[in-house]
Amino acid sequence: TQYIGTLYQTKKDTEAANALLDTLLTQHPQESKLNLMYGNLLLLQEKKDEARFQFQLFADANPSNPTGWEQMLSTVFPDSVDLAISICKTAISYNEDQPQFYFYLGLSQFLKEEYENALSSLRDGLKYVPEQNAGLMSNFYGQIGDVFHQINKNDSAYVNYDSAVSYNPNNVLVLYNYSYYLSLEKKDLHKAESMSAKTVKLEPTNPTYLDTYGWVLFQQKAYTLAKIYIANAVKYSEESGEKVSSEVYEHYGDVLYLTDEKEEALKYWIKAKERSATEDAEPGTRKSPTLDRKIETKTYIEQ
Repeated sequence: TQYIGTLYQTKKDTEAANALLDTLLTQHPQESKLNLMYGNLLLLQEKKDEARFQFQLFADANPSNPTGWEQMLSTVFPDSVDLAISICKTAISYNEDQPQFYFYLGLSQFLKEEYENALSSLRDGLKYVPEQNAGLMSNFYGQIGDVFHQINKNDSAYVNYDSAVSYNPNNVLVLYNYSYYLSLEKKDLHKAESMSAKTVKLEPTNPTYLDTYGWVLFQQKAYTLAKIYIANAVKYSEESGEKVSSEVYEHYGDVLYLTDEKEEALKYWIKAKERSATEDAEPGTRKSPTLDRKIETKTYIEQ
């Protein structure tokens, strides 16, 4: 154990321990702690399938110990949500009071667009979250809010987002989603600005958060200030090598047009159109209803 612990810390020559653990498991096949140790070592080596096999052996021998199921889950989520759902359901059958499995079950069902199932799983799990675990409470309410938004129950979504923020005022994903959805509805823009500003403060080089903050400012007609933030969103995306989304390009074109840089605006609308052609197959992409007309008329058209 001390030897393996040293390897975890240094992360060097970890495969030297594999033969040792193989030998130990041959000599002590009933010692399930060795399976857990071996699985963690294999996970460190990014051998997820082999690690999952070892975690499965540990979980089968210790089904009421959540550790084995948690480690199995770490090898499959989010790459295989079907497998994640299966693991979570089995884990819950042995560990009914462990909220983490309900959370990942609900999140996996959400990713599969099984929204009613996701809502049911998340509500079931919420009952087992200790009140003092503010971070997990916030994550549950935030995810429930996301489900309600997807089924077009925005008022219910916002009630749950409010609960999420009350438990963790710095839950950056909830702050982002909440402010973004309010900006799309052009609703409670002062509140949206406050939340979006916090995301930028927490992650000042995150292009998504910069764009959303700029877009909230845009909706408030603070075009000069909005331009600064959306320009930074484009800049940080390009510098990091990430693909700039068509939405960010379009937003930048919009704000350029309204700050009297109309030729530049057209360039960015065209970039948005080109990028949007490669986004069609990407899940969760919003298609602009006005982009084509902006390019044709060379004029800003409000959505």
